[in-house]
Parts: sequence; structure tokens; C-alpha cells
Amino acid sequence: GWHGLFRSVYAQDQIPGGYPGKATMLEHMLMEQGITPDRAAYVGDTKADYVSASANRLSFVAVSWGYGGKADSWGISGQWHCVSDPMEILELGRDLSGHNS
Repeated sequence: GWHGLFRSVYAQDQIPGGYPGKATMLEHMLMEQGITPDRAAYVGDTKADYVSASANRLSFVAVSWGYGGKADSWGISGQWHCVSDPMEILELGRDLSGHNS
């Protein structure tokens, strides 16, 4: 299963009243986990995911499956990547981190 793959999981409704938005939840997660934006990327399937990543200076990886449709139709600018297969996320992560082994 998923056990052991993640230190923790965050959800907008995990605190009473919920986070006011994804960007705030990401900000909290980065701070709580001691992660700097240059060491992380946000993988998402909607324009709201891209906006939340950008608000936190995170690299963004759009997936072609999910709820948001095709990322190239979102009208977003800036640097982002799109993948169509989950294995591409791992490959992209290696490329972005400089670890190609």
C-alpha cells in the first residue's frame, strides 16, 4: 500500500473549519515539514492547483488525467510541465533534481 511512501498527508478539511484554500494549505505544509520551494513540486490536475503552486513558488507538474482537462487550455503562463503517465513524474523529478540515475 501507500504506507511508508509519505511522511504525512494534507487535506483542505483536515483542520476544524478547513484551510481557506489550497495555497494556504500548501504554505502550512511547506513550513511544517521544513521544505523549501526549490526542493518540491506540486503535481495537480486543475488550474487551481497551478495557481496554488505558483503562490508558493513551487514547480508545477500538470497531469493529463483527472478533473481539470488539458492544461494547455487553462490559459496559464510561466514554467510548468505536463505529463501523461505517472512514471513521467518520477523521470521529471530526477531531471529537475539533477539525479538522473
